[in-house]
Amino acid sequence: PIIWNRDWEIQQATLQEPALPECPEGKIYAPRSQCQTLLGTAHQSPGSGLPGSRRTLSLRSNSPHQLPTGKLVPLPIPQRPWSHLGVDFVADLPSSEGNPCVLVIVDRFSKSCKFVPLKGLPMATAKQLFHHIFRHFGLPEEIVSDRGPQFISHVWKAFFKLLGVSVNLSSGYHPQTNGQTERKIQDLGCYLWAYCHEDARNSLCQDTTGLTPFQCVLGYQPPLFPWMEKPSNVPA
Repeated sequence: PIIWNRDWEIQQATLQEPALPECPEGKIYAPRSQCQTLLGTAHQSPGSGLPGSRRTLSLRSNSPHQLPTGKLVPLPIPQRPWSHLGVDFVADLPSSEGNPCVLVIVDRFSKSCKFVPLKGLPMATAKQLFHHIFRHFGLPEEIVSDRGPQFISHVWKAFFKLLGVSVNLSSGYHPQTNGQTERKIQDLGCYLWAYCHEDARNSLCQDTTGLTPFQCVLGYQPPLFPWMEKPSNVPA
């Protein structure tokens, strides 16, 4: 077999410096004494096809051909439950009782969420929010959504402008803007494989608050099963 000089040097150096235990099996381990030489060969050898260190630095110092990235603008931290919401749709699901869509509403303070089954992507999304959220918890200060047709309509914006609610759209092709809602959608997908229950999701402890969404919103944890109810010593 043909053995290149560099391979032979690595084999000899490996005898002095054996491969680390975490080195994958079947992979060539490059000892530290050979790292600088290997990097120089890869970047400066005429057969490597690389332009060399000087031309590489020159290319890196040229003016970029893309617009500079904008500064990170984090969403404001809410001060109370259900004051700042994130909303989104999950569509094209296997239909259950004629409902192939789910409206996901997330409270960014308590991480509490509402899963509203729908028969289609309704244009009257504001009505759903009023029925399931506003009449229980009051008007929010801000709603963050994606750029779906339900959220960019003039009716949607005008309605919430009259209510004094700020409506913000996530950045295009950047779902991380509404990351909490996207995360809840991932959780919903896992639940739908087996069984989905909103109360079970709102009973999970959140890392950011150390409490369950129920404890943040209600001040206590409702029992999910009869045997979870603690006995009361209050006289009748």
